[in-house]
Amino acid sequence: MIWLIILWILTTLLVVSFAAILAKKYGVEYLIGLMAALVVMANIFANKIVMFGSFTVPAGVIVFSMTFLITDILSEK
Repeated sequence: MIWLIILWILTTLLVVSFAAILAKKYGVEYLIGLMAALVVMANIFANKIVMFGSFTVPAGVIVFSMTFLITDILSEK
């Protein structure tokens, strides 16, 4: 169960770090597009209930958590 949480954290950091590198190289439009896509995906996945370790959460919560890091990167620019 703990490995699943660590995998989720590492995947989130990897996706956001890759997006930040693309934004630094090509412009902030990639981050804005990724954030819009993640918000849409979170709204679609909000109906699906998943087991995340010992927690039962909507799948949109997992996807939506990536948007917080992206908004931090956008506000720092």
